[in-house]
This record gives sequence, C-alpha cells and structure tokens, in this order.
Amino acid sequence: MSAVLTAQEPSAKYLVNLQPPLVRHFDLIAQAPGGVARLRELILTLAVQGKLVPQDTSDEPASELLKKIRADKDRLIAEGKIKRDKPLAEIADEEKPFELPQGWEWVRLGTLLDRISNGYSGGQSKSPTNFPLTRIETISKSTVDFSRVGYCTDIQEPDIQKYKLEVGDILLSHINSDLHLGKTALYKRVSRILCKRSGC
Repeated sequence: MSAVLTAQEPSAKYLVNLQPPLVRHFDLIAQAPGGVARLRELILTLAVQGKLVPQDTSDEPASELLKKIRADKDRLIAEGKIKRDKPLAEIADEEKPFELPQGWEWVRLGTLLDRISNGYSGGQSKSPTNFPLTRIETISKSTVDFSRVGYCTDIQEPDIQKYKLEVGDILLSHINSDLHLGKTALYKRVSRILCKRSGC
C-alpha cells in the first residue's frame, strides 16, 4: 500500500479496518502530496460516520436527546422567547449518504436549533460603546475574537434583546466571499455582544 494511494483515496469503508497499518505509516501519509489534507478528510469522514472510535451501546440514543431538545423548544415557545417552529420534512432514504450506527438518527438542522436568523443590520463604528458587534473578522478559528469587534452607533432595547448573543450560539458567515463564506464560531463567553448581519 503506497502512501500516495492511501492519501488520495480516503474511503471510510475500506480504511476503517486498516488502522494499525495506517498508524504505522502515518509519517509517510503525512509527507505524501496532499497527504495532510487527505488524512484530515479521512478522519472527519470516519468521525461523521461513527467509525473513528468504537460505539458504546450504553450511550443514550439520539432519540432521547431529540426529545429533550423538543421539550426545551416547547418551553421557550411557551415563554414567548422563540416562535413556534414549522414541521420539517422527513429525511428521505435517498438523502442519506451512508448508514448510521445504532442509536444515531438523521435530522434536519432546524430540529436542533432554537432559531436561525440574520444578525443586526444597523450602523457600526470602531469607537467603543456599550454594545460591541460581531463582524466578519470576529469569526476566527471557530471562536469569537473579541479584539476585532465593531460597535453599535444606535440601537433600541427591543433589538438588543433580539440580537444579543447567548452562550452556545453558533455564528455562521454567509457573506459572498470565497475567503469568509461558511466560517463558523461558537460563542462561549458571557458578555454583552450583538450579532451583526454581515458577520453571521
């Protein structure tokens, strides 16, 4: 098995049984043309398909987690914090690219999220004010870079409550740019910061 062949053909189904040789030849694979990128792709593929590590049959099945998510959504709807979500279409068999391990489930992204929306679209400046704003540059290495925020020039209280980031929020860039499109960040810090439309 050549290192180049291994690096160029990351097939999860084929390579999942070759872990010992894969580990033995790790240095060769990493040095092959495009090897690091291909190895990263392979590891991600194995992880997404549940083949990177052995599955623990005692783990709580996804169906139970989905029930908890649904209960949390219903509570937020009852409290008036989010709008009632519309039923999402079932995932058809032809939409499923591979078979899942026991206990896993295919769901649409909207099933897992409280809300998907644009951010605040008002004016901003670089002069510090009470309300920092995310910008496209704020999304850096999957985190929020607080040294690169902008600041609100004028915002009303209803908008503050609407666009204020909460711990666990995911920022996704949909700006029309090859460099920035698809960048994501997980908001982990408790502080007053708003989501700017151009940055999420």
